[in-house]
Amino acid sequence: MMDDTPEPQHSLPSATDPSSGQIFSLGYGHRSIEGLVEILHRYQICWIIDVRSQPRSRRIEFCRNAIESHLREAEISYLFLGHQLGGRTSVERLLDGEGNPDYDLIELTGPFQQGLERLKKGYFDGHRMALMCGELDADTCHRSRLIGRALLRNSIDVLHIGADAEVLTRQSRSILKPPPPTDDLADPSPLFTR
Repeated sequence: MMDDTPEPQHSLPSATDPSSGQIFSLGYGHRSIEGLVEILHRYQICWIIDVRSQPRSRRIEFCRNAIESHLREAEISYLFLGHQLGGRTSVERLLDGEGNPDYDLIELTGPFQQGLERLKKGYFDGHRMALMCGELDADTCHRSRLIGRALLRNSIDVLHIGADAEVLTRQSRSILKPPPPTDDLADPSPLFTR
């Protein structure tokens, strides 16, 4: 008998389907390391992809060696890709006029594309991964504005785990830039006349 209950808006891929890769994102923000591990286990995330440009923190448990050790104890794999997918740069040609990273330019670089390919491979190999940095709010973070946007262009949706760990939001389609204006295209109307 079919159930007419609508599917939840943010359903997760089946945990029983090993080919069901998924990319999540989360920031550690105010969370404890134990709280982070609990969230990763709840969503059956097996890989943390550290996308911080520099894998260090004022909170010692989130510095690279410490978090890698905590995750290993929790049987969660760790991979640092901040050198490829980080959102900060000092390369002048990758900065906008105000000195901020220009994500459009960063996305075109070889290192970023290499990191993106690694994420895509993990996804298509069926891994459940989470992009991690310190910022809790994905909307203001390069996890969404740079990496999530690039993955979405490749038809891979990212689920962002919110500050309360309960809310899953899909990568915003509005982050994709609209196509260029068509004002300079020839008038197509002659094609439809007899």
